[in-house]
Amino acid sequence: MPSATGTWSSCTGSGGEVAVAAGGAFPLRLPPSPVMLSLRMSSRTIVIGDVHGCLRELTALLEKLRPAAGDALWFTGDLVNRGPDSGGVVRLVRSLGAGLVKGNHDHHHVRWRRKLLARAADPSRPMPPRPSDGFLAAHASLSDADLAFLEAAPDLVQLSRAWVLVHAGLRPGRPLDDPDRPRTLRYLHRETGRRVSLEEHEAAPGGSFHWSERWEGPWRVVYGHHALPEPAVGPLSWGIDTGAVYGGRLTALVLHQLGPDARPELIHVRAARAYAPHPLFGG
Repeated sequence: MPSATGTWSSCTGSGGEVAVAAGGAFPLRLPPSPVMLSLRMSSRTIVIGDVHGCLRELTALLEKLRPAAGDALWFTGDLVNRGPDSGGVVRLVRSLGAGLVKGNHDHHHVRWRRKLLARAADPSRPMPPRPSDGFLAAHASLSDADLAFLEAAPDLVQLSRAWVLVHAGLRPGRPLDDPDRPRTLRYLHRETGRRVSLEEHEAAPGGSFHWSERWEGPWRVVYGHHALPEPAVGPLSWGIDTGAVYGGRLTALVLHQLGPDARPELIHVRAARAYAPHPLFGG
């Protein structure tokens, strides 16, 4: 099965085989942990929205979800940046054997590492522009193994014949093996269909629509990236970035089966506080 990032492989998860880009399959394997203590058997697919370094909130959500050995655990990307503990989040996700689709913030750290390695190999190369202090602090908290995990994450995961996981979005009418900027896609022009950028205060640009408004499938899509106070639920799409890092909530979508008639369950925890400002969350 083709993908945007290369060849696909399959692994057995809850609900059958899961198709992922090579290097992107992380079946759930739970280590001994007081957070994850659970003896019940289960068969759920759990997808957690953008964490952005909010380790406290992620731990609370996992305690509420209580994943068991039969569950498959996935993340919509953007594990890092803006929140207080990017490194702690990535290491917890890795320790759980969870799967990840790469978010734009994850990719920024992968790119920064490549730039630093390139300059170390050739000191004559110009120094790349210095990122923000917050970015550098988050980057310093990531180990080589953490960065390799982020780099290995695919852009898109087909959980089943009916369900797809992506960080930002999919262009309507475009095949899964040729997505258009799945880490950043948000708004499209109503007339031309071309990508358009956000205007001030995260508002939708004039004459544009969010890709999910015209998404007609055939796949059901779970995504993050677009932070809103409530989950964005459409006929065939579920946006679950509910702004934990902005003082909102950290949300998980739970599927008890992966067929087209599955009814997702949404579970959340409230953020302890706002770690970064956002106009839709009072910041």
